[in-house]
Amino acid sequence: MKEYTSVITIKFGGNNIEASNKEEYIELIKERFYEDYGINLINEEIEVDED
Repeated sequence: MKEYTSVITIKFGGNNIEASNKEEYIELIKERFYEDYGINLINEEIEVDED
């Protein structure tokens, strides 16, 4: 039997959270994703759109 590994990419959009700055937003979204989905995000996985 051969062992396989893979990378799975999932994108979520529209995560509207008010924050004082980008750093606070990133911490808040990481907390929310862990609480809602059990997913531990790292900063490099989060792309912030600044309008």
